Amino acid sequence: MRDFPINEGIDRNERQGSALLLLLLALMLVGSLVASFYISDEGRAHFFLWFLAAFAALGLLGLFLLAIGGLQLSGKSARNDLTKLIADGANEAILVTDTEGKVRYANQQ
Repeated sequence: MRDFPINEGIDRNERQGSALLLLLLALMLVGSLVASFYISDEGRAHFFLWFLAAFAALGLLGLFLLAIGGLQLSGKSARNDLTKLIADGANEAILVTDTEGKVRYANQQ
């Protein structure tokens, strides 16, 4: 059974976030909190200082990557609809797949 009408094309060109990365970050935070209990009081102060410095550096790196376009926040990004219009108006069938072989776009032909 088809999940799209026969006379329309397929357009699955959306980005998706990664819950695995969020889970990894949460595990890292909990692990560092647990590890801090096994450090002496003097060592704990240095540990938190370096921990906060590392997060500050990662935050600055993230802001830099966001500014130059190397990092994109989730949500609808701007699309090039001119390319879609050209592909939809083509007389030949156009099929675009990703590296796993999943159909990402197909025009109406």
